[in-house]
Amino acid sequence: MKLSNNDIIKQIASYDDWVTATELSEHFDVSTRTIRSRIAEINADGEIIESSYKGYRCSKQSEVTEEQNEKDSRVLYVLRKLIVPEANLNIYDLADEMYISDSQFARVLDDVKDYIEPYGIDLIRYRNLISLERKEKNIRRLIMSLITNQENAFLISEEFDHLASKEYQEKIRGKIQEIFENCGIYANDYGFQTILMHVIIMLNRNPNESIIDDLNDLSVENNRFYLAATQIRSFIKAEYDVELSDFDTRSLTLMITNNCNEIEATALSLDGIDSYIEKEYIDLTNSILAKLQENYCLDDFDNKFVINLTLHIKNMVARARNESFAVNPLAGKFKEQNALIYDMATFIVNEICKEEHITVVDDEIAFIAFHIGYYIEMSISEKSKVNCYYVYADYHMMYVTAVEKIMDHLHQKLNISTVIPIRNIDQIPGDIDLIISGAGPIRKDDIPVVETNIYISDTDLSNIEEAVDEIIQMKKNSKIIRSLKHFVNPSLFKRDFYAQDEFEMIRKLSEDCFNLHLVDSSFVQEVLERENLSSTSFSNNVAIPHSLRTNARQSFLYIVSNKEAMKWGSNDVNIIVLIGASKTDKKAFTDVFSGIINVLYEKENVRRLLHCPDYDSFIDVLYDLIMNYKD
Repeated sequence: MKLSNNDIIKQIASYDDWVTATELSEHFDVSTRTIRSRIAEINADGEIIESSYKGYRCSKQSEVTEEQNEKDSRVLYVLRKLIVPEANLNIYDLADEMYISDSQFARVLDDVKDYIEPYGIDLIRYRNLISLERKEKNIRRLIMSLITNQENAFLISEEFDHLASKEYQEKIRGKIQEIFENCGIYANDYGFQTILMHVIIMLNRNPNESIIDDLNDLSVENNRFYLAATQIRSFIKAEYDVELSDFDTRSLTLMITNNCNEIEATALSLDGIDSYIEKEYIDLTNSILAKLQENYCLDDFDNKFVINLTLHIKNMVARARNESFAVNPLAGKFKEQNALIYDMATFIVNEICKEEHITVVDDEIAFIAFHIGYYIEMSISEKSKVNCYYVYADYHMMYVTAVEKIMDHLHQKLNISTVIPIRNIDQIPGDIDLIISGAGPIRKDDIPVVETNIYISDTDLSNIEEAVDEIIQMKKNSKIIRSLKHFVNPSLFKRDFYAQDEFEMIRKLSEDCFNLHLVDSSFVQEVLERENLSSTSFSNNVAIPHSLRTNARQSFLYIVSNKEAMKWGSNDVNIIVLIGASKTDKKAFTDVFSGIINVLYEKENVRRLLHCPDYDSFIDVLYDLIMNYKD
């Protein structure tokens, strides 16, 4: 049976006190890493499970979560009524339907306004009636977001309930796939899902031309994308007896153009890419990647990555210019769990927006982050391998089978550089990471040893992997600590220091840094620029504002620790860490940034730091948390 997050919550709730990750892993027959990862997922939108050195337990915060869920459900209830075309709703009737008072309903309307504001939609009220501003393109974007959010799908208007039906979607999906194949069009999974949702929403709304906004002014070419759109239009007419407007055909053409390519990325090479992609996008991608490498001290990117990213950037720019959109349901979670990768993606998007004079939504940043994250994960795995000696007692060459089995299982993490007989044990160098011994107990100062059977069992493999993971983690943590020491500045610490909002806080802290000659006058604008792109706050009550450039005169951490939380973007924040990095500490910045994010992901660590009275104790606790951190 597949392990669900609800299973974990119920199991933890069954304990009167703390339960350890080991106990949970044994109960569910999974690794402790899986338990930690799942609990991070559970807490992504608010703390439900508390964590400490004692283990896990259900949080009192879960009561707050229930209140938030009730608030969200009321907002979505109102929206499911409002998204019906030409809906005008009586506020008193709605309040009665929801069994809440008029004053409570007024607060719900405020929450509705906040919810729809990012979609460019206004809530219109005339006396006792409310409706949504009829900007069709934005209404469709809102509906798509609701449908693709699985938790909200059942709350969509009754008129759209069938949109989430698997049978309904699969029928249209299959036909679009067939049309794309016939037209020689390629779309990745996210692009295809965006187009599918667009078709389904378009099919069910089919608005009159008169209520459409500015898309009629956009022209479409008679190309394969337009051909695909007209074939989908014919399919909808034949299958559902719905006649799409010319506007909808143009709209669909643009949606396909902005989310698809005329050739699969795997079929392209750098030499032939200019036959399918305009030179401006090739040059733009190469220029930005050079800046990314320089700013984050990254190695050269391979051709496959460059091609994939170039195709994506081309489509992203087109979407922005046409005010189109791509929905990424994993955007929020990815940002929380991969902050450094997300920051690199933000850097890329910022450069694109400046060059192309466009603006994009957070979902687009997350798509770029997917590209970077996958590439970096693949390239880092080779560099972080544990270097190991295998010691054997020669008996009919049995060690050969043992080594092969170990490497088959752990080749991505482990490199057995030398296989050596027990009689030559003194020849093992002191700088090796690990010794695996199939020849009985071995004592080697300062080098961890894992003893195995001659015939490697699953338990042996598990013991080796655990030792390898500990070594990799220890190396990573030690590297972060070394980098962090470049940023220590005891004069930069404030307790219970508040500002009207995040932008005022950034200005105040940056001014102090300028007065201490740590930064130039341009620093504050650079940090504000980064903040405007995407909030630097996280759901763990922490914000880490910073510049996308390493232009500080001297690297530093400016720490604010507040007993009372302040609003920062969509999150409440108690700890603020303003980071400034100098050009000489570019590489250290990536280590420090990811290290701080990792240890502050758990709210128990945040609580520990909030009790630190001064900078030195804060840094001491931070060191301790980093050294004991486990992925």
